[in-house]
Amino acid sequence: MATGLQSRCIDEAIKYALEEKRFGIPVCEHQAIQMLLADMAINNELSRMLTYRSAWELMTGVSHGYYSTLAKCFAGDAANKAANSAVQILGANGYNREYGVEKLLRDAKIFQIYDSTNETQRNIIAKNLLDRIQQIGSISLIA
Repeated sequence: MATGLQSRCIDEAIKYALEEKRFGIPVCEHQAIQMLLADMAINNELSRMLTYRSAWELMTGVSHGYYSTLAKCFAGDAANKAANSAVQILGANGYNREYGVEKLLRDAKIFQIYDSTNETQRNIIAKNLLDRIQQIGSISLIA
């Protein structure tokens, strides 16, 4: 769901950036806006890839929860970042209910706190890393 929210933020931000003009040129042509959109796209794809890896491990029976934890934590943070970026791109209109981005910003927060906070998820990730180092001396190829 967090990955889907990110996609919606990207869609809304791009739609607005293509239609609106600032200083006589489309918002999407400003480099600062392009950087925000690029970061949103990168994080969205990484969220999707982590989710797919987690699902693959679950389907093949090798899941230890590590990638599920990574996916939940990363996607939740990325959803919040995407929603914040969308509001930034829309400027003052980002808080206008007519555009819907303000609701995405409110909705995104739940992904960092629901079903265990991201701080707790980070503790679990760190414990997995520490256990792995103690077991085999490396964090490479965590399964």
